[in-house]
Amino acid sequence: MAHARILLLALAVLATAAVAVASSSFADSNPIRPVTERAASTLESTVLAALGRTRHALRFARFAVRYGKSYESAAEVRRRFRIFSESLEEVRSTNRKGLPYRLGINRFSDMSWEEFQATRLGAAQTCSATLAGNHLMRDAAALPETVKRLEGGWDR
Repeated sequence: MAHARILLLALAVLATAAVAVASSSFADSNPIRPVTERAASTLESTVLAALGRTRHALRFARFAVRYGKSYESAAEVRRRFRIFSESLEEVRSTNRKGLPYRLGINRFSDMSWEEFQATRLGAAQTCSATLAGNHLMRDAAALPETVKRLEGGWDR
């Protein structure tokens, strides 16, 4: 009988501990999460303050948070939003064509084509082989009439 009471008491203690652990999750005690949420919330608030609370502005704000964007001013937010909107329209119009591939939004969707070229594609390549000339024969008389193959190589 004493063993049953001890076992019952131990089960009650374990059940109480399990309820306490379940009610306070890691997210509540994680010091990193609130900082990240505050930064995301601040960025989203900044974007929405500059653009208003439209559906497209909210999508852009989520894009900025997802890719860790930071903008210097409200004017830059508006410029990046315009570029993002153009990119989004290009994605949608291309995807409506039923092509065998689909486009999507990525971390470069708020960059203009000129900015993307300058920062991501690098300088134009010059290949020395294409600049060496056209390799046309200029003096056909200098060629031998016949050429025959010998064991050691070519002979005239």
